[in-house]
Amino acid sequence: MKTGIMISRFAKLGLLTGGICVAVAVATSASGVTRNARPIKVSSEQLQSMCTAGAAQQIASSLTGTKITVRAVGNGPFKAATSFVAANKEIPAFCQFTGTFVTNPKTGKTANFLATFPANWNGKYLQSGCGGHCGYFLPNNPANPYIRGVAERIIERGYAHFATDQGHEGMDMTSWAIRSDGTVDQDPINDWLIRADRVLVRAGKEMTVAFYAKASGTPRPIARSYFAGCSGGGREALVAASYFPEEFDGIIAGSAYNPIGLTYQSTGIELAKSRPNASLSPALLLNMDRLVKAQCDGLDGVKDGIIQNPAACNFNPERDLPKCADDKPGGQCFTKAQVETASVMLSAVTDERGNVVQPGYSVSELSAAFPLPGSGAAIQKAFVHRNDPAFSANSIYQLRAGGPGAITAFRSVVPSAEVRLARAALGTGTGHFPENADRLMRSRTKLLMWHNLSDEALSPYMSINYYKQLAARHGGYGKLQSKARLFLLPGTTHCSASGIAPNLLDGLGAMENWVEHGAAPDALRASVMDLQPYPGAAKAAALKYPNSTQLLCKFPEMARFSGRGDVKDAANWSCSPSDRRMLTIGETGRRAGVR
Repeated sequence: MKTGIMISRFAKLGLLTGGICVAVAVATSASGVTRNARPIKVSSEQLQSMCTAGAAQQIASSLTGTKITVRAVGNGPFKAATSFVAANKEIPAFCQFTGTFVTNPKTGKTANFLATFPANWNGKYLQSGCGGHCGYFLPNNPANPYIRGVAERIIERGYAHFATDQGHEGMDMTSWAIRSDGTVDQDPINDWLIRADRVLVRAGKEMTVAFYAKASGTPRPIARSYFAGCSGGGREALVAASYFPEEFDGIIAGSAYNPIGLTYQSTGIELAKSRPNASLSPALLLNMDRLVKAQCDGLDGVKDGIIQNPAACNFNPERDLPKCADDKPGGQCFTKAQVETASVMLSAVTDERGNVVQPGYSVSELSAAFPLPGSGAAIQKAFVHRNDPAFSANSIYQLRAGGPGAITAFRSVVPSAEVRLARAALGTGTGHFPENADRLMRSRTKLLMWHNLSDEALSPYMSINYYKQLAARHGGYGKLQSKARLFLLPGTTHCSASGIAPNLLDGLGAMENWVEHGAAPDALRASVMDLQPYPGAAKAAALKYPNSTQLLCKFPEMARFSGRGDVKDAANWSCSPSDRRMLTIGETGRRAGVR
């Protein structure tokens, strides 16, 4: 299986001094923060004088915790160790610097970091996740021009910000974990799974307090601490919520990546597509999308081209796709093998007993990019089978229909023993196990989840199933919503990069209101934004309607149109606490494994 281009696409998608020795006491509560720190304003001249490698290293060397070295790094966003940007009409002056921090004192293993310190520090700390398997600073760089327009506007809001490459350089999914002799190096894998983020949050907080103590002459504790990320960063967010939620007051997890589930899903799809006359062309996918919309668009009461609950559809590829005469490919018809490939995409991966291993993809907005190619076989070989040269995906997977279990559609089937191996290898880096959220539920930390319902990379049903499991485990949606809330964005693609619907929500602002003012978000308002997650990314179709807005209700509610006014104006939609329409499951949702 060729993975070079596939890897880069998935990884790119990804939805940012002088010498006094400061003894930093960051933690004064269970979340590691205090409540009464005041903002600090630093003059542009002073910030610039502190934004040198020597000055930053002097501060880092005064710390008592993790060893930090300020230096230029190979995957940094600038060539030098530091970068000072003067204030302009849009943003305050800010200083960024890169370096390394020790993640494993026993081996000396390090990970790279990027720190951002604005002149108008608001007293808060924000740590951002990466994308894919990381190895770079793009969605986790708040100064990145391709994400500067996002609602969070991290620098303008005054956040001290930290991010890590998770212990390796480069966007490849697995090669960084393989030594030159072909053996697997567990140290960088542990950094990627959990360790780099876990170590950085303590080091980043300590460095933040010390940096602004130098600027003001008085150490001031951090007032609030947050984590946010999408895709691979969403995975990091759920891992933090599972294993160290106390480090943050709020965690925002967007379209979270489940490396175990996606490994099996992407490999099964690639195997299905590789059969004779089984691949789906962009034209066939668009034809399938038209058939889906004709059947499903009006289920929410409005025919506007946007499917609010794809799981409620009753689309069946075997029944609803036009078949080719004599099974010969051509035109807008589908061969038997192509119908089967569509079924593999839209159906859950199960084990041999019929248990759902990974839910299928959503039927919403099928397009030329659907689904994003993956590198599941490479991940299995490297991480699960320790780079065994005898590994063969063909010997593990079955493509078939029938039982046992509720899912009988043509699908990918993997042995339960293989799934157990994957969980043993990748479990600490997977945040989708509901039992691991018990620690979050006991903490003061809030969790805000969101997922794109037309996500072509990571099935939105991963987040929906996880949230449903949390509700079942913790006394229902009402009780769960005191700690965790889920919002779904119809008609938008992975990490809101594109789509036909409004794609921008202010998750950080909603979290600030929840944590700092006690105003839990019942609904969010999405608007249209050209996010451009990486150079050359496709423009969102919704940009044709730049003033369009959409109301997003907390799950399991679904927005209802008033019947009056413009359907593209959120003011004409409403949410109701008694609404449970997102729990409606049709034939499409059942075959996808939606709980």
